[in-house]
Amino acid sequence: MAAVGAGSVESPFFDIPGTDEEVMEDFERITRNAREVQLETLRKILERNRDVEYLQRHGLDRRTDEGSFKACLPVITFAAIQDEVERIADGDLGPVLCAEPVMSFALSSGTSGGKSKMIPRTEWSRQQIIKAGKITSLFRRRAFPRKRDSDKPVVMMFGYAGRQFETKSGLKAGAGTTNAYRSAGFRNSKFTPFEMASPFDVVLGYDVAQQMYCHLLCGLYRSQEVEQVGAIFAYMIVEPFRLLERVWRDICTDIREGTVNERVSDPEIRAAVEEILSPNPELADFIECECAKGWSGIIERLFPNVLYIISNFSGSMLPYVAPMRHYAGSLPLMNGAYGSSECWIAANLDCPGLADSASYTIFPDLAYFEFISVNRDSAGSEFVEDSENNIVGLTDVKVGQEYEIVLTTNAGLYRYRQGDILRVTGFYNSTPKVAFVCRKNVVLSVNTDKTDEEELQLVVEKASQQLKEANMELLEFSSYADHDSQPGHYVIFWELRSHEHLDMGLLEECCTVLDRSFNDPYMRGRAALTIGPLELAIVKEGAFARLMHQFVSDKGIGASQYKTQRCVTNPASLKILKDETIVTIRSQEFPKELLAAWHPSAKIA
Repeated sequence: MAAVGAGSVESPFFDIPGTDEEVMEDFERITRNAREVQLETLRKILERNRDVEYLQRHGLDRRTDEGSFKACLPVITFAAIQDEVERIADGDLGPVLCAEPVMSFALSSGTSGGKSKMIPRTEWSRQQIIKAGKITSLFRRRAFPRKRDSDKPVVMMFGYAGRQFETKSGLKAGAGTTNAYRSAGFRNSKFTPFEMASPFDVVLGYDVAQQMYCHLLCGLYRSQEVEQVGAIFAYMIVEPFRLLERVWRDICTDIREGTVNERVSDPEIRAAVEEILSPNPELADFIECECAKGWSGIIERLFPNVLYIISNFSGSMLPYVAPMRHYAGSLPLMNGAYGSSECWIAANLDCPGLADSASYTIFPDLAYFEFISVNRDSAGSEFVEDSENNIVGLTDVKVGQEYEIVLTTNAGLYRYRQGDILRVTGFYNSTPKVAFVCRKNVVLSVNTDKTDEEELQLVVEKASQQLKEANMELLEFSSYADHDSQPGHYVIFWELRSHEHLDMGLLEECCTVLDRSFNDPYMRGRAALTIGPLELAIVKEGAFARLMHQFVSDKGIGASQYKTQRCVTNPASLKILKDETIVTIRSQEFPKELLAAWHPSAKIA
C-alpha cells in the first residue's frame, strides 16, 4: 500500500553534497552558523507543514517564526500525540502530524524504560541518515586510511533485521534498524558504502543464535578481507566473541571442510552461507592456533586488516568497554552516531577518540533542537528541572551543564521530549558537543530513594573490582526494586564467568560494597529501616543471552537494537532472571554501620 499522508512531494529537505570536499565545506558552514541554520531549519519544517492538523489545532496559523512557534506549541511527550499516530497507522490519509507521506513507523526498543512507541518515518528521515552518514564516514576515512584496494570495505557487521509488523493502513512498523535492513535500498549497492562479510540472508533471519554463529563463521572465513568490525550496540559485538570462546572448534571444522554446523537449521541462512564457503584447511589451522593461545587481542590477531571497531560504547554500553578492549587488543574502539527512533541527532567526529568518554557533535540542520536544563538534587540521584530559563536553544547551552533534549522534526514531532539526558562537553565551531548521560526516569526506587542508570553502573563497577582476586569476571548485570518484601529492597543480578568455583565469601564482600555505595536517600532509608538489605543474585552463565532472546522474540525487534535492561520492570524478563538464579546473598550490614561507612557515590572512581 502507498505511504500514508497528504501534500505534494517537494524538493529534497537536505542539500546532500556530492564530493568529499563539498561535504566538508558544507559541514563547516552549518556548524559555524549553527544559530542561523537552526532558524532556517525550523522555518523549513513549519513552512512544509503549515496546513498540518496538529499545528493548526495549536493556533500556529501558518506562522514560521521561532517566537510564534514557542508561544503556541507546548513541550510534549509521546502520550500527547499517541492518538494522532494511531490514526495514521489505522489509515487516516489527512495531514495529521506532517505533510510528507509517512513511509513506515520506527518502534522504540522499549529497553530504556517504557513500552515501544511508534514514530512516523518519512523520506525526510531517510535523507537525514544519508547526509549525516556521509559526513561521519568521511571523518573516519580521513583518520583511518584503508589498507586494501577495493571498491568498498568489507565489514564484519553483526546485524539482525528482526521482524516488521503491518499496521491497519498497510504501513510497516519495526525497529529503526529493522526498517533499514528490510528496505529495498539497503540491498542496493548505491546506498550501502560497505560490503557485509555475511550474506544478506543471514541478517534477514529470525533466529539470533543461528545468525550470530553464521556472522562469526563468515567473518572468519573472510578474515583477510575484513576492515571493520561493528554493530549498533557494543553488546552485540561482545556477545559473539563470548560465543566464539565456546564454538571455535566447530567454526574451524566448518572452515576446514567447507560445511555449516548442524546448529544452523534455517534453510535460507544455511544455503546462503554454504554458497560462499569452500574448504580452507590452512585458514582453519591458523584460526585454531590463535584461539588456542587465548582471547586477549583475538580480533586483531584473527583480522589483520581491521582498522577499528565501531559501535556505541557510551551510556548503558559502558560496561562492555572493558571486555571489548580485551578482545580488541590495540585496535581503536570507535563510537559511531548518536540518535534514536525519533531522529538522528549527532555523531562522534573525534577520531579515534576514547570509547568510554565519547562526545557527539550535533548537526544543526537535522532537526530543530531545544534543551531543558536539569540539575541533580542534593543527593545527586534525581534530575530536577531548572526553574529559571530552563529551555534554551542549541547555541545557548553551557559546557558542563546537563540537559534533556527536545526535538522538532519534519516527520511530525514538535517540541518533543526525547527522554535522554546529555552533558555538554564543548563546541565544534558554534554547535555543541554532547555526552550521553542516561535515560531519564530509568531508576531504582523503594521509598524516597532514586537511583539512576549512571549511578547504578558506577556502584556495580566499584563492587565488581573485588572479583579479580578470585579469577571471576562480571559479564552482565541488571537490577530491580523488590516491593513485595517488607521493607522493599534492591536486587542486583550478576552473571559471572568463574574459572574455578564461586567464592561465597568474596561475593558477600561484593554485596556489602554494593549496599554501602548508593546515594544519601538510600542510606537514610536503610538507617530508618524503610529499605531492606540489598540482595545480590548470581545467575547462570548465559542467562542474559536468554533474556535477550526472549525480548527479541516477544517484541519482534532486531537483536541489533537490543540493549540489556539495567532496571528490569517487565514480568517476563524478571521471571527469566529469577529462574536462572543459582545463588542469592543478602547484605549483612546493619543500618547504622552502613550510614557511618557511607561515601557519596559521585566520588566513586
